[in-house]
Amino acid sequence: MQTRGTSHLSVEEFVAAVRNSAPGAEILYATGDLAYSALGSPELHAVRANAQFCAEAKQGVLVQRRRPDLPFAGGGCCFEYLLIKARGRA
Repeated sequence: MQTRGTSHLSVEEFVAAVRNSAPGAEILYATGDLAYSALGSPELHAVRANAQFCAEAKQGVLVQRRRPDLPFAGGGCCFEYLLIKARGRA
């Protein structure tokens, strides 16, 4: 999906990726700038909230990587947002 220049999974895609991925897997759930793009976007806000919930439930660790090699349509910086699934969780 695309929201204000940020590519991201839908909520259903994110939940399926967490459920079906192996422990230690990196789940890339968005590329762009969530702080800019989530404003006024219920779907992107929901994906971000699900990722936060997974981290708080100890299902994984959230990682944000700056990607200066990728352009961002809104100007500013581009990032990758990942959930690295906890080991020992199937």
